[in-house]
Amino acid sequence: MRYASTAHCVVVFGWETMSTETGDVVGGGLEFLVLDDNGRIKADYMFPGA
Repeated sequence: MRYASTAHCVVVFGWETMSTETGDVVGGGLEFLVLDDNGRIKADYMFPGA
């Protein structure tokens, strides 16, 4: 994981995908999670390549 941040009911983090053969980073993106009042995921927005 590259970074993570929270604010109110939103969690934001960056992610990377790695090759199992070489260990090289082959992709990644940005993720936004919106949480409900119980802290459960209400919505998940993924932005590959961001």
